[in-house]
Amino acid sequence: MTSDVLPAQDVTAATEGAEGGAADDPGRDPGAAMARDVARTHGLRPPTLRDLAAVADVADAEEGARRLLQRCMAASAPASLLDKDLAEIEAVFDALDPSADLGLQVDCTDCGKPVLATLDAGVVLWDEIEAQGRMLLRMVHVLAVAYGWTESEILALGPARRAAYLAMVSP
Repeated sequence: MTSDVLPAQDVTAATEGAEGGAADDPGRDPGAAMARDVARTHGLRPPTLRDLAAVADVADAEEGARRLLQRCMAASAPASLLDKDLAEIEAVFDALDPSADLGLQVDCTDCGKPVLATLDAGVVLWDEIEAQGRMLLRMVHVLAVAYGWTESEILALGPARRAAYLAMVSP
């Protein structure tokens, strides 16, 4: 079994731009410099989708963050790191992947003040997957009732053919 923890030089390379730039100059990008330092010291790596999925069902946000942190640390990392403020680690993750947190500046409709609204891409994606699943189930139901086909037979049809048959039986 291979380790998902990047060696320090790989984490450093991941935090530096392909052409160099702000990440190469700690004075211009202190977040990237901090990320490289913490990664070197503690064997920290950015979380993967597999890591996020593994902690998605944890109800307590702080416990979920701690479990995610444990998954992203080298096995040799000191346990005392887990007792540190998670805000520092979150800042490291943000510096490792600044595109991961989507924020939109909007104006409050009630008071007109600017507000930072965050967009959770995972929630949006999951909502879309659920909507597509419900739509497919409805399509299977309508076609099964209309033609007497089994679910397997309906799903074996391509999406265009299913839509064409659905159009023929739907008012």
